[in-house]
Amino acid sequence: MRFKNLILFSAAAVATAVVVRKILADQNKRTTSATRQSMDNHREEEIDMENDDSFPASDPPSWSGGHYH
Repeated sequence: MRFKNLILFSAAAVATAVVVRKILADQNKRTTSATRQSMDNHREEEIDMENDDSFPASDPPSWSGGHYH
């Protein structure tokens, strides 16, 4: 009877470990994906700010400064 209980307890422990490992792996995937998306959004915000700051320098002047003869 003790041997049977030991086998059942071991099987339950292994099953619990498999389930916990799967839950943690899924949670890690979601966290990694959310972190990556947050970093991508932050990077796009930085690019947008740089574009806004460089707007006058990126446009050619509206006058040529020269005279036509």
